[in-house]
Amino acid sequence: MICEILENIKRFDEFGHVYWSARELSQSLLYKSYQKFEELINKSILSLNISQDEINNHFIKKDFAVNIGNKAIRKIKDYHLSALACRQIVNCASSKKKEVVYARRYFFSKEFEAQYCKNEQVLISNNILGSKKWASIIDEASDIYKYRMKSFYETMINSHNKYLQGWRRDDSFGRSYKSKDHIIYKLGNNLLSKDASLEYEFCIEYNITKPSNGIYYGVRVTILSGDENEQVDRMMKEFQFIKELMAKILSNTFPGKKFSSRFRLTDNIHNSTYWPFWLSLYEEENISEVAARSVYIIKNIYKLEFGLDEKLGGAILEVNSENKTPKHNYEEDPIVTENLFTDDVYDKFLKTLGKGKNIWLEFEKKLLDKEVIFSVPYYEKAFQVDVFSKYKEIIYLFNYFFTHNNIRPIWSLLSKLLLNPKGNVDKKMSNNMSSMDDKSYWYDRSVLLYNQIME
Repeated sequence: MICEILENIKRFDEFGHVYWSARELSQSLLYKSYQKFEELINKSILSLNISQDEINNHFIKKDFAVNIGNKAIRKIKDYHLSALACRQIVNCASSKKKEVVYARRYFFSKEFEAQYCKNEQVLISNNILGSKKWASIIDEASDIYKYRMKSFYETMINSHNKYLQGWRRDDSFGRSYKSKDHIIYKLGNNLLSKDASLEYEFCIEYNITKPSNGIYYGVRVTILSGDENEQVDRMMKEFQFIKELMAKILSNTFPGKKFSSRFRLTDNIHNSTYWPFWLSLYEEENISEVAARSVYIIKNIYKLEFGLDEKLGGAILEVNSENKTPKHNYEEDPIVTENLFTDDVYDKFLKTLGKGKNIWLEFEKKLLDKEVIFSVPYYEKAFQVDVFSKYKEIIYLFNYFFTHNNIRPIWSLLSKLLLNPKGNVDKKMSNNMSSMDDKSYWYDRSVLLYNQIME
């Protein structure tokens, strides 16, 4: 992930000033040779209308020597680049390199600017570059995100996955106006609060004028009636009430991702619309696999926890052709995100069972009818062992089912569908299966329980 690499190669001098090595930066942006990158540095310097002293403060030459053997020394050219020098460099670089686009997102983020550019001499301004140049820079930086949003649309219309059904392109903000600066996809019909004072939209959004924000997703609420301040307080109380639940469901669905630290809050209300929270889509994440699936889960949680009603007849607006198609067609690497408790995992599990599929489906139905396990509605597809059942006994029960019916057990997939009584993932299930003793007390219990269930 480029942003993490840029953060890791950040250095500080003896005075506490932040800088980046030009050589390390060139490698991070995947330049084939340092000579090519040095040409970019020179281009960046020439584009600035500032004094030589100012240039020397931001593009500091730091040559060093290396021993190449036989007592021979080679002089290596390098620069210590200030934060603002890096910003100018990525602005002058070609947007055809996706690494450059991601680097712009890092160097032009609000957090970066507040931390490293606050007390610096401003090198880049509308007066220096001109408004047309800035518009061109922003447009080029937006291209890769426009392309990703366009790719999501193509994936969506060609998919039969449940969580990709019902999405629509709708660039409107609540009931007020259609934005020319946003690409917005909304999931299904909006939801209404029981008192019909709030309308909830579940969105994936990108602001084409702010590429540093990237693609983000979450819930946006329109205030239909009532005091705005009171309604915002209500939204935030709702968010705090379900935040832990959302983080747990999303983190379980996407192993290795810690959603508890990914929620971001907004600090303003615009045209009676407000985001209680939003999440950024990381550059290595796929819109359809992560953002769309997450929004599907979030909407389900809101609906179940707050009893929200579907609002029928959501308007579907025409796609704005001006921001639909990017100038460049980026060939992104295939992005695959592991997921648990999804229809995809369940379908793969059934397919792997082969001829044992129908036997399993009958067994699964009886487990649900006898309340040995229950479906967890927050997930696409998840079963949880009843809190009153003995978890170890249930695991032995599954093992006996496979053995008794001569079905090869697929613990690696079953563990991606089954939650323990506390609603947590059993990461050691596959390992525990190999050490089962068919003469143990738990084995005898599982045989008895199996016969009772199948009666």
